[in-house]
Amino acid sequence: MRSTEQRLAGIRGGVPPRRHNARTIAALTGNPGCTRRAVLDSAGVDKTRLAERIGFPARFGQSRFAITRGNAFEAQLKADGGTELLRLVAERLGV
Repeated sequence: MRSTEQRLAGIRGGVPPRRHNARTIAALTGNPGCTRRAVLDSAGVDKTRLAERIGFPARFGQSRFAITRGNAFEAQLKADGGTELLRLVAERLGV
């Protein structure tokens, strides 16, 4: 049987994985029931590129409100050296 990493690489094809950022993490936590999104994000698929490839390109770029919200979220995560994020990770994962 193939490893999880091999299976996710198979979903992605020959494209290198895309790293998570605050926006992808926020989207995953905001949509925990979206299995398709979770699989694509786990595989590191570039969803914008995928949408273009299958004929559904984005009509325009990300809104300035989304960018502002994402920047604020990233600033929260990085505040105090990421202390709150590390506390949550330790609490949730027991590490």
